[in-house]
Amino acid sequence: MPGQRKKADKTVETTADSPHTSQSDVSLAKDHTSVKADNSPAAVKADSHVEPNTTTQDAQKTAPKGARKTTLAINPARVRTHMDKMNLNLQIDERIKELKTQMAALGPTQLETPEYKTLEAKVSAYSKERVRFSNDASHVIAAVSDMMVTQQLRLVMAKTQQDNAKMAHLSTLFSEGCEQLSLYPLFCPLPSYLAKYNAWLKAKSDKALAEEVAVAVKTAVSELQTLHNIKVAKGKKADKTTKGADQQPKTPKEKKSKEDITSKTSFKTYVKHRSNQLKKDMNCETMSISSELKTFLSDEIVDFIKRIAPLVYHTTIAMKNKTINDVSILKTIESILIDGKQCVETLDLKYETITSISKDNEPSTTTHQWVVTKDVSYKGSGFSDLLQLIKDSKHEAVSDEEELVV
Repeated sequence: MPGQRKKADKTVETTADSPHTSQSDVSLAKDHTSVKADNSPAAVKADSHVEPNTTTQDAQKTAPKGARKTTLAINPARVRTHMDKMNLNLQIDERIKELKTQMAALGPTQLETPEYKTLEAKVSAYSKERVRFSNDASHVIAAVSDMMVTQQLRLVMAKTQQDNAKMAHLSTLFSEGCEQLSLYPLFCPLPSYLAKYNAWLKAKSDKALAEEVAVAVKTAVSELQTLHNIKVAKGKKADKTTKGADQQPKTPKEKKSKEDITSKTSFKTYVKHRSNQLKKDMNCETMSISSELKTFLSDEIVDFIKRIAPLVYHTTIAMKNKTINDVSILKTIESILIDGKQCVETLDLKYETITSISKDNEPSTTTHQWVVTKDVSYKGSGFSDLLQLIKDSKHEAVSDEEELVV
């Protein structure tokens, strides 16, 4: 309708003139106006589903159920929150919040006072020192965390499926030797892993000690009975007691906690999504994942981000950059994974022809010389597989955005 077209044009003009509007918002508004100008049935149909400020995230919410999803189960936005607000910029944000509280207490009538100007200058100084992140930084951390969780879940679920058990437990991760996993160096020093692993070792040691004591007591009693010729009548009652003692107590059913599902900082929901995908891939959809295992993996991701954040920041400074990007993160991850691994160096010697272009329109010169190509890899580090996962997830995420926007 003409009235609606005029209103849309006015919205575009206001958006473009606003000093707080980004260039991408202006271009989105202009594209929307051009669609409005077209009166074809296709344009009218397309316009009925598109708003002036439609984003990829809004389009994903309205996407059909059959739409292809990205390979990552962990949300990069939540990873960014942990890296940014809960680790690297935590203290600076607290200082800024305190100063803004003082500015709000002064009231709107004190905006031009020296006290307000001083507080505003302090906020500006703190804001300049905040750590910056590129768009790919959180995606890389999410991909590493996802692969770390997937390896551990696959190991536990494979053993559970082999034993024909109904529920996957955390103890299986330690008993099956998670040291064989390629990303083991990333999570082995984490507090959540060490606490559970040490508790499992203590329980295992206590159980072995209790079995040794039981065998020793049984042997001593048998020797005393033989020495003094004591005969003990074996009745049905005694058999029932012995049978009951040998049986292990039943594991109580776990209750679902609403707290874990609604938490805004936990990764338990994403761990659950990844486990459901693995159940389909491994043909074990009836298997249950214990709440202890899901909570453990969620806490492990939080500890991993907390550990890797300062290391990445130091790498970024060493590279003389001000913004944390995917390169600094991958350099940090690689240095951890290759530590203690065998270095394999490959040298390739070739006799190549090199053509050099001369200046001032002079003829080019051709020379022949030997060139050595050096390739260094670390056997068993798992870094190449990690790079491939990050590459595939990025490509698939971009493809999904293109499909949804179209």
